Amino acid sequence: MRAEAFTHSAFDALRGPLERFGDVTMPDVAMIDERLGPLAGVRFEVQRKVRRPRGPRRTDALYDGRIVVHGCVPTRRGSLHDLMNALAWAAFPRAKRALHARQYAALRARLGDAAAQLPAARTREQDALSLLDEGGLLLLALRDGDGARRALAEGDFGALRARVDAGALVPLVFGHAITEHIALGRVPAPRASTLVLEPAATTTGAVSPRDAVSLADAALAVHFETPGSCMQPSPWPAVPIDALLPPGP
Repeated sequence: MRAEAFTHSAFDALRGPLERFGDVTMPDVAMIDERLGPLAGVRFEVQRKVRRPRGPRRTDALYDGRIVVHGCVPTRRGSLHDLMNALAWAAFPRAKRALHARQYAALRARLGDAAAQLPAARTREQDALSLLDEGGLLLLALRDGDGARRALAEGDFGALRARVDAGALVPLVFGHAITEHIALGRVPAPRASTLVLEPAATTTGAVSPRDAVSLADAALAVHFETPGSCMQPSPWPAVPIDALLPPGP
């Protein structure tokens, strides 16, 4: 991948992981695992097509089970979507682990250890988690989180952008479908399911980009681990990415 393809500020949270690939345009899965696995705390392995076994299917062999039980993220060769997912893992390892732990717990609550047939549809909780995983935008409130939540609920994107420009609010793209969309040059930029987060400890003044990602990662992990969170797919206002994130430097 070439750095100029990822100048949009939607990639700000991914800068560190992206730098690990230099000028490589599409790393193979082995390189993704080598460069990002240590940051993500999981292995990235080639997703192979296998014939569906007869009889019940074990839940630990399904996607979320592979992650939670075996520490392995199935990754398709040549897939930009899966590369963006791996980059999100490297940037937000705690949150991604917590998210998939929730997904796996929801799956096992329905199926147990094995099932003869998989459900035809996801639960509302699974939909909510997937919305953030694929299309989440995090707003890290360094000051006045309640004010940021009010502006978000009212759809006052101007007030939110003013907070971003003042350094009180740090927008970070979490959803890997969003970064894929932008990397492909598709227009218009997508709308994101948006969540205001506050760091666990009070901060004074500005924080570095790396620290902002770390603070958001920790806060989102706690959000996923909190009972009763993310039970419905509708609590997050949809915000146009370009309303808060400039397209380039």
